[in-house]
Amino acid sequence: MKIGFISLGCSKNSMFFCLNGTNVSGENYAKQAIENGATIIVTENELSLNIPQIIVEDTRRAYGLL
Repeated sequence: MKIGFISLGCSKNSMFFCLNGTNVSGENYAKQAIENGATIIVTENELSLNIPQIIVEDTRRAYGLL
């Protein structure tokens, strides 16, 4: 399984992390990640998407622990 935080880099069966930046939330790109093949989303807030989601307190920390 490919793991990443850039929606354009997602491919079939990948895991997308919604990392928050200074001006933009990675949650804004979750839909695009799904369209590119992501099958699971890691996020800090539950999203209105029909896909498995892992809700964590801090997505940057969770990504770093991988």
